[in-house]
Amino acid sequence: MAKTQFPVFPRAKGGLAPKAIGGLALVALFTFLVQHPTEAAALVRSGGSGLGGVVDALVTFFQALGR
Repeated sequence: MAKTQFPVFPRAKGGLAPKAIGGLALVALFTFLVQHPTEAAALVRSGGSGLGGVVDALVTFFQALGR
């Protein structure tokens, strides 16, 4: 038996390709933030409000369970 806790999920090797893809994604994100700051802020704001809606729904669900 393998020593990993979850043998279904392989461990990341940390090769050059994943690091390069991650680096390119960070550069693209930074470029988007610098070139389009208002659109980036709107995207973050809408994502935050969506997350807030999920949290509200979960709170309502658990409150209903407690009744």
